[in-house]
Amino acid sequence: MAIVIATSNKKGWPGKTSSATNTAQVLSKKLKKKVLVIDLDEQCNLSQSILWKENFVENKETGELFNLKSKIKIKDLIIKKTKNFHIIPGSVDALYLFNIILENNNKVIWKASQKLEDICKNISKGSVKDIQKVSTMLKGVMFDREEWVKVFKKNLSEVEGDYDYIILDLPPSVSMITESAWVISDYLLVPISDYFALNGAEWLVEKMIEIKRDYNDNLRFIFFFNKVPLSSNLFWKNHVNKEYAKLMNGFREAIEENEVLSSISHIMDNVIRESRDIEKSHGSGKSLLEFKDSKALEDYVHFSKELHTLCKNA
Repeated sequence: MAIVIATSNKKGWPGKTSSATNTAQVLSKKLKKKVLVIDLDEQCNLSQSILWKENFVENKETGELFNLKSKIKIKDLIIKKTKNFHIIPGSVDALYLFNIILENNNKVIWKASQKLEDICKNISKGSVKDIQKVSTMLKGVMFDREEWVKVFKKNLSEVEGDYDYIILDLPPSVSMITESAWVISDYLLVPISDYFALNGAEWLVEKMIEIKRDYNDNLRFIFFFNKVPLSSNLFWKNHVNKEYAKLMNGFREAIEENEVLSSISHIMDNVIRESRDIEKSHGSGKSLLEFKDSKALEDYVHFSKELHTLCKNA
């Protein structure tokens, strides 16, 4: 059965998507693992990075993975990039509408359905049935976490046996889609790239612990340092910037001192250093694997091996 890993951080641009992309590609190419990535971020950066401009088409059916009444089969959404590396691309429109409708209009929909029922009490019987139908339809739009999770989990179960890893790239926010994905994941992979990302991670942890407590006791957290700046001093050029080293040490100490978090979390030993190769990769449509002498590729190889060992020994 596949290990399900979701990338998460409340702050945008901590390297969440690039880490999902490069880790998945290294796992499939270097470690010979079968990997499926699913783009659930409405920005679709992962899809565009992997499929590039010429081959990327918004998949307006991705949101159907959460729809109880959908007749879409998850296997029909999969694009085989290589033998071991597959992707379900995202759709800006579909996921955006899912979030907006379900998060912002629930109260309005509920009030409307209640109002319709009140009207039904005071009109002729001939109209009551029609309005009751409308009321039922409105209530059917209401978000039901258990229903979404059940549907998404059922869809994943149809392909879990085909992969070693399923990696979910999530939006940089806590939304209905994000929380539903957390419930069915084995690990949450949280990048920390600076103080702002660290603050975002701290806030995120509260929500993740809540999901773990109420819905998924097997959930574990994996934190890693990304876009790590190196010292500008030529003598120390291969060492981490001193200020950033303080952030790393402080975060490690905070996790170790928290009895609950330390028991369910892992901080990766391998870090991902700052590298222009990652930007070049995204900007050219080339996989980081094509940058043969890249330090970034070297980092992701070590990182992916550590991640695989961690998951295998859990």
